[in-house]
Amino acid sequence: MKAPKPLILTNTFILIIFLMPIFYMFWRFANFSKNLTEFLQSWDVLTLLLNTIFLFIAVILTSLFLGLLISILIVRYEIPASKLLFTLTILPLVIPSYIGALTYVSAFSPRGLFVDIFSSFGIDEISGIDGFIGSWIVLTLFTYPYVQLICSSALRNLDSTVEDAARSLGVKKIKMYSSVVLPRLKKPIIYSSLLVGLYVISDFGAVSLMKYGTLTKAIYSYYTININGDPVIFYSTLLIFIALIISFVQRGSELSRSAKVSGTPREIVKAKLSYKNKVLVLAFFALVILFSLVIPISVLSYWLIRGMSQGNAVNNVLSGVVGSLTSATVTSIFAMIIATPIVIMISQYRSKFGDLFEKVTLTLYGLPHIAVGISMLFITIKIFPSIYQTFIKNKKNHYLILKKVINVLNKIQKIKDKKVKNFNNKFYKIKNYNNKVLFDETKLFNDWYVPKKLNKKKIYLFKDKFNKEIKLLLSKLNFKNNTFVHRDFHVSNLIINSKNQIGLIDNQDALIGNRAYDLASLIDDVRYKTSNSLKDKVYNYYLKTNKNIRAKKFKNDFDILSVLRNLKIIGIFTRLAERDKKKKYLKLIPYAWKMIDNRMNKNKELYNLKLLLASGFPKLITNLDEN
Repeated sequence: MKAPKPLILTNTFILIIFLMPIFYMFWRFANFSKNLTEFLQSWDVLTLLLNTIFLFIAVILTSLFLGLLISILIVRYEIPASKLLFTLTILPLVIPSYIGALTYVSAFSPRGLFVDIFSSFGIDEISGIDGFIGSWIVLTLFTYPYVQLICSSALRNLDSTVEDAARSLGVKKIKMYSSVVLPRLKKPIIYSSLLVGLYVISDFGAVSLMKYGTLTKAIYSYYTININGDPVIFYSTLLIFIALIISFVQRGSELSRSAKVSGTPREIVKAKLSYKNKVLVLAFFALVILFSLVIPISVLSYWLIRGMSQGNAVNNVLSGVVGSLTSATVTSIFAMIIATPIVIMISQYRSKFGDLFEKVTLTLYGLPHIAVGISMLFITIKIFPSIYQTFIKNKKNHYLILKKVINVLNKIQKIKDKKVKNFNNKFYKIKNYNNKVLFDETKLFNDWYVPKKLNKKKIYLFKDKFNKEIKLLLSKLNFKNNTFVHRDFHVSNLIINSKNQIGLIDNQDALIGNRAYDLASLIDDVRYKTSNSLKDKVYNYYLKTNKNIRAKKFKNDFDILSVLRNLKIIGIFTRLAERDKKKKYLKLIPYAWKMIDNRMNKNKELYNLKLLLASGFPKLITNLDEN
């Protein structure tokens, strides 16, 4: 029966919407603005690609091992409480890998919960888990149930006659499973392993918490630096391309997930285990359940109970839960509305178009969410720019947000205690941010950037003069060691929730120092370009909210610290590019120079430094005739 035209048109429209992010990203990639060959030769690309592939292979192998082993033990052997064990080993599916990673980072960090609990046994620090190992463990623990579900279902539907024949011929169990059972589970194994693989390459939360560089993490990192930059386009396109290949291969095995052989399968007679083997099997299940279910739930419960006992507001938690449930509900309803005409087309009107539509939609399901989201973001900005982050486009609203940030800064600068509690409820002392620390930080410019830009004849003389000038400027600072300094107070470390409440992260390097430092970090932030007029408005608002400050001396400190911090940043970014092959940071250096030049032009105390920098980098310094 031919499908009605309205149904065909509706599904065609849905298909276009589904395909739009892919085609748009490929189109952007085809119009790559930079030299693609040069970009491909970057070690950053190769490293991230290899990291993703290694993690992909490792997680698939371990998930297959666990999932297949659990499936065989439960389906083919008599085990006490097998139904309960099956349910418990499936339950890790309900725990997002991000949450699972968070619990493991919390529990097994060098001074985490594990150390806190066992400190009485003399354990005060452990090596912790992160990087590749941490990502591998966490993703395996929360993806093996995919293999277990698919392969256990296929195993139940697999005719056991061939296995019985193999046993009667005296074939050993290991050989029987390797040569008889597993070959007939080939397609379910391929399907489930590729499903796990799609999950791995799409994961962002777990690898971010484990500090392991993959393509998804690279997309987000570059996105925070330059939302519309070439690296974002390149890595998103690469990830989509890889996912499409995996999805096509996976869909080729989809129709054979049951893995039935000809004939009707007999009722399976489960093999009995010896007492020793039964103990070993139960111990295996206990370990799997412990690491995939008990530890994550226990850690989450611990922090919940501890937070409530310390009087932390439950309302904040509840608001997050309500927000998540609301978002999930709206998304589910929207998905059902979209899925209804698709289901009707596929189930009621079989045709070549319907078959094609089914394959395309199922293939697209496996695309990495972060890459699709980035593509949809680009499309939205292109077509409906006014609905994306309006406060950034609207200078007034932008200023209002920054005023709130200044209010947060004022709060943290009122911290008087030099001893604070860490997340393990232990006290540690906040050290002073002395001139030596400031000098060593600024010296990074001398150590990394200068050798790359100046010839050998000029380097020694320049470095010597630079160090002397920096020490002289540091001696002119007025507000020494009187305020809590975050040390990395910029937009990337600020979080704004749905209620426009602002939170602050990455405070582990806090020191007691100059109150102008964090303000300079915020206003002259190399990652976030703002106009000079907006910079001045934010600066004046800070002075307005801190009327006891001697404005002239404070301005002098602000200009000096802004210049020194951005010189430090230039040094750090050069080091990241040269030593760590992270070339993306080089794009930010010109703006850092622009802010340095701007501050030097406004402050006579910086004139000698201005002349020195002009001698080495004349193209980057302006208004040399001004005194």
